[in-house]
Amino acid sequence: MPDYAIEFEGHIDERKRPEGFPRSVFVREQYQGIETDQQLKELYNSRFLTIVKQPGFVVYLEDQIIDGTSLSFDQRVYIPWHMITHFHGNAKLMTPQLENIMPQEVTLSEKEKKLPIQ
Repeated sequence: MPDYAIEFEGHIDERKRPEGFPRSVFVREQYQGIETDQQLKELYNSRFLTIVKQPGFVVYLEDQIIDGTSLSFDQRVYIPWHMITHFHGNAKLMTPQLENIMPQEVTLSEKEKKLPIQ
C-alpha cells in the first residue's frame, strides 16, 4: 500500500505580513496505507475541511524543519485566517525506499582480471 504526503499552503497577506515573516506557510502530513484513489480523495477533502473550519492553523515558520519529536512547540506559530489571502494543497505519492540498491560484489576470475579495460 502506498504512502502519500499531503501538503497545504497558505499565502500570507502582504499588508499583514510582519517583517522577516515568510510569504507562505505549509501544513505537511504523511499518511500510510492509502489503498485507493477514492480513499485518498476522501482523506484530502476531510483534512482540507478540518483545517478551513478552524480559526487558523499551526505551522513551522522555517519550511525545512522536520520534527521527529512530540514536544517542539517553541518552533511553531499560530496563523489566524485573517492573515491568509488564499489556501490550497496537493497530494504526492511517496517513493518507497529501495533496498539493495548497491550492486552485488562481483568476483572476477584471474583470466578476467588480466583482460584490458575497454
